[in-house]
Amino acid sequence: MSRIRTAGLIPLALAAGLLAAPSAHADGAVVRFVQSSAADCADAGPGDQAQPYCTLQAALSAAQPGDTVMVVEATDDAVLSRSGTPDAPITLTSADMSSVSTGTLALQSVHDVRISRFRGSGTLHIADSRQVSVESSELADISGPAVGSVDITGSSADVTLRQTYVLNFNAPYAVQVGAGTQRVTLSTNVLRAPVRLSGTSDALVAGNSVTASGTSALTVSGGSAGTVLVDNVFDGPLKADPDSLQGMRESYDNVRPGSDGTLYDWGGTAYTTVTAFQAAPGGFGVQDLVTAPSAAARNYDNWVDAADETAPGELPTDVNGRPRVDNTLVPNTGTGSGTWDRGAEEVQDPIHFYAPSPSPDQAPTGTAITLPYQDFNPWRTPVSATVDWGDGTTRSYAAGTLPSHVYTKGAAGGQTYAITETKRVEGSSYQQTFTTQVVISPPGPMTVKDAPGIRIPDARHPLTIDASTFGTLFFSPWGIAGETMDFGDGTGTVPVDASNMLHTYARPGRYRVTQTATDRIGRTISASAVAQVGAAFAAVAPARLLDTRNGTGAAKGRPGAHSVIRLTVTGHGVPSGATSVLLNLTAVGSAAPGYVTAYPHGRPRPTASSLDYRRGQTIANLVSVPVGANGQVDLYVSAGPVDLVADVEGYQSTAPTGPAGFFTSYLGQHGEWTNWWGAPRLAADGTRTLQVVPPELTNLQQYDMGYGATAVVLRLTVSKPGSAGYLTAYRAGTARPGTSVLNFSQGEDRSATAVVPVGPDGKVSVYAHAGRPILLSVAVEGFYAPELADSQFHVMTTPVRVLDTRTGLGHRGRLAASTDWRFKVSGAAGLPSGVTGVLVNLTAVNPTAPGSLWAWADGNHRPVEEALRYQRGQVTAGLVWLPVVNGYLRLSSDYGTLDVVADIEGYALG
Repeated sequence: MSRIRTAGLIPLALAAGLLAAPSAHADGAVVRFVQSSAADCADAGPGDQAQPYCTLQAALSAAQPGDTVMVVEATDDAVLSRSGTPDAPITLTSADMSSVSTGTLALQSVHDVRISRFRGSGTLHIADSRQVSVESSELADISGPAVGSVDITGSSADVTLRQTYVLNFNAPYAVQVGAGTQRVTLSTNVLRAPVRLSGTSDALVAGNSVTASGTSALTVSGGSAGTVLVDNVFDGPLKADPDSLQGMRESYDNVRPGSDGTLYDWGGTAYTTVTAFQAAPGGFGVQDLVTAPSAAARNYDNWVDAADETAPGELPTDVNGRPRVDNTLVPNTGTGSGTWDRGAEEVQDPIHFYAPSPSPDQAPTGTAITLPYQDFNPWRTPVSATVDWGDGTTRSYAAGTLPSHVYTKGAAGGQTYAITETKRVEGSSYQQTFTTQVVISPPGPMTVKDAPGIRIPDARHPLTIDASTFGTLFFSPWGIAGETMDFGDGTGTVPVDASNMLHTYARPGRYRVTQTATDRIGRTISASAVAQVGAAFAAVAPARLLDTRNGTGAAKGRPGAHSVIRLTVTGHGVPSGATSVLLNLTAVGSAAPGYVTAYPHGRPRPTASSLDYRRGQTIANLVSVPVGANGQVDLYVSAGPVDLVADVEGYQSTAPTGPAGFFTSYLGQHGEWTNWWGAPRLAADGTRTLQVVPPELTNLQQYDMGYGATAVVLRLTVSKPGSAGYLTAYRAGTARPGTSVLNFSQGEDRSATAVVPVGPDGKVSVYAHAGRPILLSVAVEGFYAPELADSQFHVMTTPVRVLDTRTGLGHRGRLAASTDWRFKVSGAAGLPSGVTGVLVNLTAVNPTAPGSLWAWADGNHRPVEEALRYQRGQVTAGLVWLPVVNGYLRLSSDYGTLDVVADIEGYALG
């Protein structure tokens, strides 16, 4: 059996690496360069690399015996009319396989010319020339019907075309040999169009692969004599005219029948079988074989190891320069060694080495690690290997042996060893080196490596979670064989896969998501996290839903004590599926002190108040209230008569129709941004635009501080205004709405929370309706952003009171000035444990002096901005968002003593 020279590598035709540029010749011979695209090319010369010829014709006209014409790029038609000598031929070549001559090339009445490693896309004409060879070249262009063919005519003699590709499927002939020519040899070529021999003598066609399209692959006509056809693979039938059989030899060819079943049209007779052809006079068809007509049934192996090795014109290498090798899977039926293939391409050893895959690739110490044999080696070529196991051990392994190794050291959590394997074909220089890895650990149980995480990727689909953030949670010394996920809603388990880690729940709630891993020896371990899904918040342009002064939303007229207003809140940007709405409630000119309670229609009225007012006062407060039956909420009035105004600022929904977001607070503490716009006073009936999301912040800061926010939560405070009035806050660049977010009286400090839509520029506008300029401060409490930054917010169906110092709930005794104390939120009054933030309505009751109330998370510093400003003897309420740390909130005041009430309207769980 012959050994392969380059196992596993099948070279491309005329690879660029085979086309090294020739050197300058001795005896005055030179290399003449042609590059039509060169900026400094000149047909006057000198034709060196620095200043090449612009045209191929200029180089050919200047060529002398022994010269080499090196084509980098040529576009012109050219004629060579100069000859070389037997010892110093003129050579035409290409710089590399990306170089090409696109014009027609003609050799006219020349001798001793060599075309080698040349790439052209024009017709090659050889006329009245002798001692011409075309070798290791490529004539390839399928763009035109007459391009890429070879035409040998006139008195041409001793012309050889070998180891060359002629790739033009559209040309009528790949090679035409005309009348009067002698001793033309076509050897070991790939010809993608038919061959025609007409009136030639002693033509030799040996070891070629010829493709025909609906016609004869080779035609011999015009009185040709002495033609030899041997060892070819013809993809089509053969034709020889009666006048061209003199001295003909045809044997050891593969022939594919035509569409009518004809294999040979020979001497005027059609033959459809090799047997019949062999039985005809002349002794033709010796050892011929048939290639099946159907591509699906074609037997490509019946020409392998089946050539006449002793035939004239046969070469020891194929069209790509590869050696003749023995295919061990087929019998050797040819002459000589019997291992040469018919046609232009020698089938090489198909061996292919693959990177090793350790088995197992993760294991405890003391386990045998093997490298299974995975290579493709149908010829069973002997292979050996050397393995560096990465722990200082290197061993060589004979063919057929499975490399195996036992590691004695491993690290907790896994120590990675790099395994380097070099595979080689015995008796050949061919080898390949691969590197892979194995993880070795001490024996032990499965462990959870990281804490699981779940996120809600998009506020537009707030019931959908992404569990892929669980990551690589588990470790086993044996490696993980598989993982499953249970989303906790009874829908069953699914394999952990990047394509199925998005899961949509049917309804809001808390769900325990559990991921379970199984290792390779059947042990299991699980990790879980809670998915909290619910509604997302969508801010809307403020709109007035209720005004009893003019009959908007309800009958015109001041409602009296113990009356209930039924208010439809859907519409005005609030969809019918909203679960809650954010309303700014305003009491105007009450005849008696009292309060308003907002609650969902069809539900029992809670005891907590949403807005407290005194006689004659105009005062507002923000309230988040669930939407009841028929898209309505009820407003209970405890005392009056009083006018009521209600403006909608946003809504919560599991299917929001507009830009939506989840709440995220700034650095876990409200009140950190104050007077960002830097102006302490706002002119009477003036408007200021505030940059609530500073554009100069970095990307990370922008994410943490509300970059891409759909709405901003603002705390607005007016200090001792010179006249009564109100504030309106809205998205910058939009029309100012006819609503208010804060009403104030002359000389009184007032504060309120507002949720305001924000555009991509991060700006909001604040308008003051007042008789005099006012002193205004603005604090950013948080944002609603499209991606979940902190946690999801849930609106309480009924507000929960967690603090009332009047009754001792949460803390007993009035809050004194310059003191602070804490009260419990998480787990209090039925709230779940683990609360990370609350929307709380704080109420200051009967202060003994005007002052300010601060509220913040336990464990944090007291914020700069107060949560509420109050007046002596009044009841003042304000809605604020507060983070919760350690389950507690803290309170502090600056003047007087006061009772404090805290009602929770919504909460978030981390």
